[in-house]
Order: sequence, then structure tokens, then C-alpha cells
Amino acid sequence: MLRVRSLWGMLGLTLTIVASGCGPAKTSVEGTVTLDGKAVEGALVSFIPDGDGAQPAQGETDKDGHFKIKTNNIDGVAHGKYKVTITKTKAMEGPGNGLQGADAYKAMMAKGQLNTTTRSAVPKSELPAKYSSAETSGLNCTVPTAGQLKFELSGK
Repeated sequence: MLRVRSLWGMLGLTLTIVASGCGPAKTSVEGTVTLDGKAVEGALVSFIPDGDGAQPAQGETDKDGHFKIKTNNIDGVAHGKYKVTITKTKAMEGPGNGLQGADAYKAMMAKGQLNTTTRSAVPKSELPAKYSSAETSGLNCTVPTAGQLKFELSGK
């Protein structure tokens, strides 16, 4: 009798552990990003939960502006409401002219390419700044969605 109880107890514990690892239901979310009608390649599309229970999720656009959102590198997004940000930064270039070391550093400072407080490169945004903040982007999404998302950004 004690063995049967132990077996049922172990089975119950195993099911509890397995069920708790599954997490909330996830839905595939994909779409496109355009800026003034042109596809945006290399942009990071981020879903920030607008409430409790969901995790942030993100995806990157391809050459056609298409993205697929992932949570922790796994396809899908938990059901719920999200604020959306879209960012794209230009890779920093060196000062050119074959400068290296301290001379390169000074040239980049002169061009405003370095943050003088942190001494790190300042990325240049290729999209209007308002889309980089959940508070100002004006972009929202409720998952699950009906069809593909279209984020049509304006540079004006």
C-alpha cells in the first residue's frame, strides 16, 4: 500500500513539474516593417508586455522587411497585449584616413561618434527616434493576431 502511494505521489510530482515548464500558450507572430513605403532590413522589432504574465519577445527584419517574433529564441509569443518598438542602428565606422589608436579616438570624438562619458561609440539610429520607445512609438499588438502584422512607419 505504501508503495502505491509513493508511486502516485511521484507521478503527481512529475506531472506538476512538466506542466509548470510548458508556460502560457504561444502563437506564431510575423509581419513586415516599412518606412515611407520601403521595406526596412535589419530592424529589431520588440514586443514589450503591456501587463502581467508575458515575456518580452523580438525578431529581426530581413531584406523584404519581414520578421518573425521569438521569445527566448523560440518561435512564438504568449497571448496578451504588447507595446511595440522598432529600432535600427547604423554600424559605427572608423574615422577613416588610416588613423589608429589615440589619433583615431580623437577623430571619432571630433565627429561626435563617441560618448565622452562612457568612451563608447554612439550608435546612429536609421529610423525616427519615436519608434525606439514603447512610450512614444504608438505601436501596439494583441496576441493572438488575425493575419500578418504591418508596421508602416513614417519618416515625416
